[in-house]
Amino acid sequence: MTDHTNDLIFLDFEASSLTADSWPVEIGLSWLADDGAIESHARLIRRHPTWSMDAWSEDSAAVHAIPYATLEKGLDAPEAVEWYQAMTRGRRICSDAPKYDTMWLRRLLETSLDPNTVDHELARVRDIRVILEPMLPPRALDAFYERLARLRTPHRAGPDSARYASALRAAFLAR
Repeated sequence: MTDHTNDLIFLDFEASSLTADSWPVEIGLSWLADDGAIESHARLIRRHPTWSMDAWSEDSAAVHAIPYATLEKGLDAPEAVEWYQAMTRGRRICSDAPKYDTMWLRRLLETSLDPNTVDHELARVRDIRVILEPMLPPRALDAFYERLARLRTPHRAGPDSARYASALRAAFLAR
């Protein structure tokens, strides 16, 4: 499927809670490869020492099914930053919830990057609607939202971001 582009990447986070001082526990990135296959990757993130345990919520853990002990298997925050930057270099980044995703991305990036680089990285994240609505004709946009509505939200960063790549593939097929 040659009309797919792999420069658009879907970002999703799972977090310790939804409070203002919450922090990322998992980051997911997904996109469509040029052949139409969905590429999806995720990494667990260990709590950085500057992130407060007061922001950990067992209710949130129950939703995403990531117990705190499991985070010990994750990347250190600076390693997650390196992974994120390598995966997103040269790509457009979109989010279905930019308010939250940029909050958690900021918290992650601030563990190892200077403030100017953090601001530059955050400015790259766009609302999915801002990117897709001008890009897709009405029929394709309808197919995108219909497919998205049919896909279960697993509340894990990789599969959640992959839902959007799957919906975009449906939109391209409907054009």
